[in-house]
Amino acid sequence: MTTIEQILAKDIGRPLDGVVKASNSAQLSTEVSEYVITDEVAGHLTDLLEAYTFPGGPQANGVWIAGFFGSGKSHLLKMLAYLLGEVSGSDVARADVVRAFIDKVPVSEAILRGALERSASIPARSLLFNIDEKVDKNEKDQADALLKVFLQVFYDAAGFFGRAPHVAQFERDLIRERTNAGLKAARERGSLGGRRPVITPDKLRKARDHIAAGLTVREAATRLKVGKTALYKALEGTAAETAVKV
Repeated sequence: MTTIEQILAKDIGRPLDGVVKASNSAQLSTEVSEYVITDEVAGHLTDLLEAYTFPGGPQANGVWIAGFFGSGKSHLLKMLAYLLGEVSGSDVARADVVRAFIDKVPVSEAILRGALERSASIPARSLLFNIDEKVDKNEKDQADALLKVFLQVFYDAAGFFGRAPHVAQFERDLIRERTNAGLKAARERGSLGGRRPVITPDKLRKARDHIAAGLTVREAATRLKVGKTALYKALEGTAAETAVKV
């Protein structure tokens, strides 16, 4: 007689935490392993990552996750945080989470797999936290309680004194003023400074040749050993300049 244990791939007696907490990374490996990408999740995840990674795409700066109690909102949010950036204090790397999700997606879902790969190539840092652990209990009923929490977390992550936003803003203004003064002095000395472009004119010319020969942008980027996103932006920028000149 066949039992349920024999039918299922995983042990039904394995320990699982019914509540996913943003600030707890101890169970992250299990949470990643147990996450199920349904058809509905795959559709929304594709739309989100396509908008996030496509150069010149929508400039929206927020996403609202809605659902009933126990529907998996916290689990999804936590997975998104690790897919879109590095999370400080975690023993699990972003790249490992991205790879685990790609392995969950069927090969036939090429768009979602590609979007996951592109998102991993964008340097980013995720600020993942539980609001109820950060909010001041004496101020939780104030209208700006949530705003204060976001400011504190942001300033703390940037190395400022987040507990006092006005002090943190003062520190930030000082750095900005000193940076601008240093850049002005450098320009007066004849030094332009700044980063060297990742996509040089020569690489851009070679990329166009590769694409004209039938390669995709991703394949051209791999051959030139540059990032796909950087190449997309370079091609888009030159296309825009050409359109203006015409």
